[in-house]
Amino acid sequence: MCGVRWLDLATEYCFTKIEAGNVPEEGHELLAVTKFLDYAPDQDRVAPLAPEVAAAIEIASFVRYAASSNSYGVTPLDFAPRPNSLARSWFPDALLDAHLAALAALQQDDGGWPVAWEPPTEDAHRAWRGMRTLAAITTLAAYAKAQD
Repeated sequence: MCGVRWLDLATEYCFTKIEAGNVPEEGHELLAVTKFLDYAPDQDRVAPLAPEVAAAIEIASFVRYAASSNSYGVTPLDFAPRPNSLARSWFPDALLDAHLAALAALQQDDGGWPVAWEPPTEDAHRAWRGMRTLAAITTLAAYAKAQD
């Protein structure tokens, strides 16, 4: 364990819930589970959980598989923002390539990326647009480096 008591307790709680079969059925919640598993300190404990989480993503609500879709949802690139992400192997190359192309095409004239939902205020919109832009640049760069 990492030595920070609250983090140790939180990590154990998350592992215990997932190991008991409490895998969410909604894309955003599954994204949080995937991020947890990707960065969890005990990767030996992660390995047997990954297939169940991957299977849950396939049928979850708010997951957008079609790269050409304008509908709202979490995409395969949200689950696997880097080629070495845990979830990378859960998606076929062609699907990720389509999402990478679609993500690159969303870049706007000012260099930023749009927000796919309506934030409650203009300040929130600017903040989310910055976060979405940073995420897009980071993901596109990570996959471009992997192809070098």
